[in-house]
Amino acid sequence: KYVNPITKLCIIRVARKEHQMVWSAITMVKSIGQCPIIFNLLDLS
Repeated sequence: KYVNPITKLCIIRVARKEHQMVWSAITMVKSIGQCPIIFNLLDLS
């Protein structure tokens, strides 16, 4: 896991067989604490 609050970049690495579960979970996250967030998938490899 990597998070950079300046560039607002987050990198999450998971096993290839688990990527669909993580992708589904991330799309349901709307906020962390009181901070609203939006995830944009930039790359999947």
